[in-house]
Amino acid sequence: MLYLKIVVFGNSQTGKSTLIDRLFGETGRSNLNEAKIYKSPYEVPVFKNPACPGYIHKFSNLTGNLNDGIAETEFGTAERKYLLIDASSHEKLTENVLTGKINAQAAILVLDVMHGLNTHTYQQLYLLSLFGIKEVIVIINKMDLKLYNRLQFWELSEEIKEQTKKFNMEIISVIPASAGNGDNIITKSNKMKWNTSPTLKRALDYLSPPGREAQLPLRFLVQGLDVAQEKTRVIGKVAAGMIFKNQQLTFGPLYHTTKVLKIEFSTHEKTFAKAGMSVALTLEYPGKIERGQIGFNICCPPITTDYIVADVFWQSSTPLSYDDKIHVLSSTQICAGRVVTISKAVDPACIDIISRHPDQLKQFHIGKVGIKLRSPICVDPFIKISELGKFIILKNDKISGGGVLT
Repeated sequence: MLYLKIVVFGNSQTGKSTLIDRLFGETGRSNLNEAKIYKSPYEVPVFKNPACPGYIHKFSNLTGNLNDGIAETEFGTAERKYLLIDASSHEKLTENVLTGKINAQAAILVLDVMHGLNTHTYQQLYLLSLFGIKEVIVIINKMDLKLYNRLQFWELSEEIKEQTKKFNMEIISVIPASAGNGDNIITKSNKMKWNTSPTLKRALDYLSPPGREAQLPLRFLVQGLDVAQEKTRVIGKVAAGMIFKNQQLTFGPLYHTTKVLKIEFSTHEKTFAKAGMSVALTLEYPGKIERGQIGFNICCPPITTDYIVADVFWQSSTPLSYDDKIHVLSSTQICAGRVVTISKAVDPACIDIISRHPDQLKQFHIGKVGIKLRSPICVDPFIKISELGKFIILKNDKISGGGVLT
């Protein structure tokens, strides 16, 4: 059974942790404490920076220790298994969504009935919608502090519904709750008999089931090579589709084709590997393959290009400008590039187009950006295969933004 990954977000002091503790305290819990970036011995957490030949940079160092501020908790209902991802702060949410550390299919927004929505809420909603989250459950928390007032709930409920429409997000349910008292988390509260919404536990089962990445075209992300006893194994992750023993596998962007002789997962040999698995492949001719290449079936190849156009969320306090030199990190691929166009800058806080032809993209703004790359990479439109449809932008060796390919 697949996990449905859900990010729990909201401003500080809204009661996110209390809500999660209440949910799992009454259903049985398994707190993972911190997410594991690399869950297989075959995953290699390093990459080479082309700007510094011979230099190998640990990914965990680059991203500033992604485990900080992230907690994952797993549990199950009669319908399915869930993995809740809790980002403790606004900064951690944006950073970890951009880097792919938070890679969820749905979201729970926790609002404090005393304070409602603010600028950070709009930025978070826009960022999550940009990176593919379309379903959200809204918890209007701390209703006990307003004496379970129906009017207070209704006003805030209408406001959040209006905002999510602008981000093309679907609200599954808006739930009045008191996480501290357990109202409407697991069981219906008798203090809000006017409420027609389900409990949080019930609303989770209304979310769409996890995607079927195994049914997508094959994308194998090469993470490195393991050379031992005169044998070379290619280490990587199946991001989409499936790999079978004895099939022909093509690697881009060079289009080198070879045969898969053996598939190893952990210590076991397999006849196939599906999306989500990190494996070691023994290939007939592995000589031209290196980290950053993408394996695929030649019948359904990715796009190979040195020019990309994307919707970019800019996180750095230093604006992104025309002709800026950057690095693009897409899956295991990293390539130097240059900004050649910026258009249609949007401020998520007010959801207004600031300029259709801006000179810069300012902090927390979103714009359509054209990037000329030094060499070709393999990509897919985000709506088709998300793993190859999103990327991180590095500027001055710092994570400064991220984008999705349109």
